[in-house]
Amino acid sequence: MTLSTLFLAGASAFAIVSAGFLMMPSRKTVQRSATSSAAPSEVFTLLSSSRGFQTFNPFRDADPKLEIEHFGPASGVGSGFSFRGREGRGTQTIVDMVIDRSVTMEIDMGYMGQSVQTFTLEPADGGTEITWSVQLQSGFNPLPRIFSLFMENILGPKYERGLANLENVLKRDRRLAGAN
Repeated sequence: MTLSTLFLAGASAFAIVSAGFLMMPSRKTVQRSATSSAAPSEVFTLLSSSRGFQTFNPFRDADPKLEIEHFGPASGVGSGFSFRGREGRGTQTIVDMVIDRSVTMEIDMGYMGQSVQTFTLEPADGGTEITWSVQLQSGFNPLPRIFSLFMENILGPKYERGLANLENVLKRDRRLAGAN
């Protein structure tokens, strides 16, 4: 084999692999839902604050040494936190809210990509249907595109755990409020 044949074979292999990455979806959504016995306003209060989010954050369960640093206002648009732990580092910031209906957050994990996370609240028989969804947007970066293949199995169980944590926190808060 000549050097030009090896170069042509290598370039062809690179083109095929690159085309494969580009054919992978650039967006992936993971979503989980649960019904809470709490009113939408109670759920919204926790979701609209970066400190409230920490009360049920399932990533803290998986990584007790997860470092969290809050920034911005205590609640509302701009409330956020930076995180650093075993599963990565980045920021999460509230970017939009509809009172008692939804909270949207942007998550920036640097080279791992950006995503948009939304909690949607719907009144349901004496409580609230909570839907937690995240959409990973990877653009042309191959690393997040590969990650998106496994995202359902990685994030799905964490979101289920987070929704269970959220319900436990809401029940605890209602018990404490009733004791006063």
